[in-house]
Amino acid sequence: MRRSAFVIAVAMAALTVSVWALFNRPDREPPWPDHIQGFSFSPFRADEDVIAHILPSDAEIDADLKLLAGKSDLVRSYSVEGTLGDIPRLAAPYGIKVMLGGWVDNDREKTAAELARLIDIARHNPDVKSVVVGNEVALRGDVPLQDLIGYLKQVKAAVKQ
Repeated sequence: MRRSAFVIAVAMAALTVSVWALFNRPDREPPWPDHIQGFSFSPFRADEDVIAHILPSDAEIDADLKLLAGKSDLVRSYSVEGTLGDIPRLAAPYGIKVMLGGWVDNDREKTAAELARLIDIARHNPDVKSVVVGNEVALRGDVPLQDLIGYLKQVKAAVKQ
């Protein structure tokens, strides 16, 4: 009796694994398109850190944009701090437009400087097609909603994008 119970258990295990394998076969990955409308662009290397303000160089940003040349129409940035504000200028020779992001947080002085630079860059770069202000502020909850609305109105009044 023990031998038949063992044979039945092994048969059931084999059947279970076979049915699982039949329905869980990997799908083929669809081919990567030749052209993508836009990319979220964060050109940081392993030793760089936005929180620590260790930013990529213009050469590193340019190298990344060069990789996207001819493969994308647009990149979306998240801040204009330091060299990140150079993205529109660096993207222009590659025919890449920019959705320029302005970082907003609870440091009012830093936010004011960020938005002033965002406005200046947007005004002077025709390849900046749109601006995004305070992308995830409401989600993070680090700025009162009324402050965010004020920042949005300030930028909207100052730029044409």
